[in-house]
Amino acid sequence: MERAPGRPCRRPGGPDLGQRFHVQYRQTGGSLLLNDFGTPVDGCEAPWHKAQFTFFYNSDAITDPPTSLQGILDWAQAHPGRFTYPGPPDFTGSVFLREVMLSTAGGAVQVPLTYSDEAFAEHAPAALQALTELKPSLWREGATYPRDEQALNTLSADGEVDIAMTYGPATLTDLVESGALPPSTKVLTLEEGTVGNASFLALPVNAADAAGAMVVANIALSPEQQAAKADPGTWGQFTVLDTDLLTPTQRSLFDQLPESPIVPDYEELSRNAHGELASEWVPALNEAWRQDVASAPRPGGGRRSRDGLPSWPCRR
Repeated sequence: MERAPGRPCRRPGGPDLGQRFHVQYRQTGGSLLLNDFGTPVDGCEAPWHKAQFTFFYNSDAITDPPTSLQGILDWAQAHPGRFTYPGPPDFTGSVFLREVMLSTAGGAVQVPLTYSDEAFAEHAPAALQALTELKPSLWREGATYPRDEQALNTLSADGEVDIAMTYGPATLTDLVESGALPPSTKVLTLEEGTVGNASFLALPVNAADAAGAMVVANIALSPEQQAAKADPGTWGQFTVLDTDLLTPTQRSLFDQLPESPIVPDYEELSRNAHGELASEWVPALNEAWRQDVASAPRPGGGRRSRDGLPSWPCRR
């Protein structure tokens, strides 16, 4: 969807895309469905499903799990080699980096959503320092990082780490059932909450078949398709519909969904949740992590980045 900053988006087909497609059933309130990485969607996008950043752990190895992000970092330092995270700019690792920054800042409310060099200088150094101090306690002493969430899951399945993370917790049920994660996997909710977001549907201004795309969007946001997508056996993503607004027949589709023995309901997962920072934070933090954390001296000497590239002076 094409939009100049601060100006309405150019919409193919007339009315706001966000005000079409079963809007009478959609959840309202809060900023989750109204902002995409800190940017108001202003009707240019229609929410498709919700996600919640979630930690999980091996309950056979951890009987008293931490209850805060700082607690996870403390646990990792007390149990060397049993924790790691995907190295930014991997999506999951980048989320973890932002969560650490919010934690070291004293909470999500302390960090402005909008990026600025001043806000970065105020809040990023503490997070980078915390991760630098954590590095010797990581899996393989931080000499290397999992390339992505799937690689981290493999370490969990192989018993090499005891705490891992995902932005798609609904997939954990299938991962355990398939043997990709151990049966002792349990979700770890944090007292301060974690970041949540929504995936949106949008229509490019130069779409070759805008009418056909709108038909697909209408189907994707229908109660029938939202219920099918919420089934852990299909995808397991959290619906953007308010089931209290559905007809009894439509609501029964959600009532019949199997409960997960591993993943709590969305209300518990999203307790005390906060929204995403503006997207400009992402590359700035990723580059700072590469320079300051990945290239930090390792035990035994030497400086080596995750990708083997030299450090660059620019952070953005």
